[in-house]
Amino acid sequence: MNDMTIYSNEIPKPPSKLKHMLTFILVILMLWSSSVQVDASFSKLVDGFPNMVDLLKEMVPPDWSYFQVITTAMLDTIRMAIIGTTLGAILAIPLALFAASNVFTNTFLYSPARMILNFIRTIPDLLLAAIFVAIFGIGPLPGILALTFFQLDL
Repeated sequence: MNDMTIYSNEIPKPPSKLKHMLTFILVILMLWSSSVQVDASFSKLVDGFPNMVDLLKEMVPPDWSYFQVITTAMLDTIRMAIIGTTLGAILAIPLALFAASNVFTNTFLYSPARMILNFIRTIPDLLLAAIFVAIFGIGPLPGILALTFFQLDL
């Protein structure tokens, strides 16, 4: 600490009641404005309540007859995630080293690696997935490639 540090034993004043009231009014106005814009109403909520009860009745007890069908798809998704993450990690290590200016001072390695990483960062992962689906079609490969590119950026 230096000698210029000044300590104060004063307790800060709590915000005024007017500030609390104005904040409350502002929040209520924002909620009202949002509900008007999306055409939400309390009567629609009450009218939809029986539908919610019917949905909950259909969910209990669960129908396990389709479990065998979805298990394969769940395992495929987990496998895609493992492969995409592993490939991304393997490719990210050398790319990160090339992009580190304290490791490689050569701008012929440093600049392109930085540019590649910056370019990948600008593309959202869902857009990458859509691009790969357009190129390769629907299947596990677009998901694996999207996850790989996403991991490169981390």
